[in-house]
Amino acid sequence: MNASLSLLAPGGAFVVQRLDDGEGSRAVVELGSRLDAEAAEALRQLVVELGDDGCRHLHLDLSMLEDLDWTALALLAGLDPHFRRLGGGASWSGANATLALVLMSIRSVSAPGEEQPC
Repeated sequence: MNASLSLLAPGGAFVVQRLDDGEGSRAVVELGSRLDAEAAEALRQLVVELGDDGCRHLHLDLSMLEDLDWTALALLAGLDPHFRRLGGGASWSGANATLALVLMSIRSVSAPGEEQPC
């Protein structure tokens, strides 16, 4: 099943594309410009639902993201371990240079090119 969904969360918007390649579902989540505590909670709930629905691979498009807080960073740090426990993984693209450096230093999600893109 391939589907797209746009969600307006407090503090930001998410665009979700679900792709089923026969080997497990993948999701691409495009984040809005802000990921604060409220938006991070909405994203956390979305991630849990995606995993419960069989999604094993998550790709985050961070190209629009301009602002995030520590709550959001903590959430991002747990995404790859969460999806690895489900038998998949998480990856990202489009982060600005500062965020990319932080994400790679804490190994929150695989660096671009390390996971098969969604």
